[in-house]
Amino acid sequence: MNLEKYKIILASQSPSRKKLLNEVFSKYNLTFEIQVSDVNEDELKSKITNITELVQELSYLKTVDIWNKNKDYYDNLVVIGADTMAFLNNEFLGKPHTKENAIDMLTKLNNKSHDVYTGMTIVIQTNKNANITKYLTKSVVTMKNNSDKDILEYVNSEEPLNKAGGYAVRENGMKYIKDVKGSIDSIAGLDTKLLETILFK
Repeated sequence: MNLEKYKIILASQSPSRKKLLNEVFSKYNLTFEIQVSDVNEDELKSKITNITELVQELSYLKTVDIWNKNKDYYDNLVVIGADTMAFLNNEFLGKPHTKENAIDMLTKLNNKSHDVYTGMTIVIQTNKNANITKYLTKSVVTMKNNSDKDILEYVNSEEPLNKAGGYAVRENGMKYIKDVKGSIDSIAGLDTKLLETILFK
């Protein structure tokens, strides 16, 4: 579809998602705006225990929230939102925020495989008529058998502190990963291949 006449909004403040979307859109000379939803994520996490349902619902609510705030101002509008979560044995691994939490998280993941789910929601509004679709991507990441020294070195770089699961798969974190089954971009926050297929097919 031709998106030149559309207002495009990314419903996320994630630097990784911004970078990923920019990589896709720069090929088509398109620009987008960032708006951040005020959906209460913690409240939803306390209510929904099913992993796949939670990640999809978070992406859906954040995307629809931004769409609702903009839909009356544009005839043609695209809103893209996503949420990414890492899980080990059904335990949710969010952003560690502190070095202590990051060490604990990466030690738990060490020499094991874990699942990473990315829920993505896209609203395409054309001539005031909107279509809302939810997508889910699952990837599996296997960490190397990293030494305590390796983990501490990585944590001291502070890269893991604001990353779900405590690592950045498209940055230095790849050094500590043995294998990835699935989409590296999806693990980083946005399934770019799927997005491109949907928007530019």
